[in-house]
Amino acid sequence: MKKYILILFTCLAFFSSALAQDCKNFIYMTNGKVVKYSSINPKGKLVTKMVYSVKAKSGHKATVSSQVFDDKGKELSTAEAEMICDGNSLKIDMRNFMPSANASQFKGMTAKADVSYLNYPTKMQTGQELPDGDFNMQMFNDSQKMADIGFKIINRKVEGIESITTPAGTYDCFKITYNAELKTTTFGISILINMKITEWYAAKLGLYVKSEVSNKNGKLMSTTLLDSID
Repeated sequence: MKKYILILFTCLAFFSSALAQDCKNFIYMTNGKVVKYSSINPKGKLVTKMVYSVKAKSGHKATVSSQVFDDKGKELSTAEAEMICDGNSLKIDMRNFMPSANASQFKGMTAKADVSYLNYPTKMQTGQELPDGDFNMQMFNDSQKMADIGFKIINRKVEGIESITTPAGTYDCFKITYNAELKTTTFGISILINMKITEWYAAKLGLYVKSEVSNKNGKLMSTTLLDSID
């Protein structure tokens, strides 16, 4: 379950990172771009690596594929996301915030989800509150439903601007915080997990360069850093 949650939030961190002041400068709106991240636990041990590749871009829409690998290089999940940048806001399909059916306990299952989008205004300032997100998904083994998953993103706020250094370089970033609620129901038994997320976005790149996931009490669970942009 812990690895599943970590995959969820590293994926979440990527897909919510698509913030750009200008669509033309948005990394994920450029064909052929490859972005890599590493996620570590509080002891500094590598947990996962993430690779995101721009497969196609047409007009204001782009399709980005993702791969998540464990510390041994074994693929845990794959997914695709459609991103829309219209110059005023960026809309992300929240189905892509979840790990694919290949990952963890949902390996081999089929996912069905409602269509829901998380909106990012392209102009941000300190103190600004951002729109919430709400997403629901069901997991099936053949025709039998195995799980219901509900995911909410709330209390999103731009806290300020900070300089962040990663293996890919040093960037001036927006610091954005929010709460995330994950509810998984399997055969009538529900598990609710509350998280606190902090992300640092480089507006010049249109993506996040660092993300921290903490539990509801503020204890750090994982840190994700930008490794490279190719």
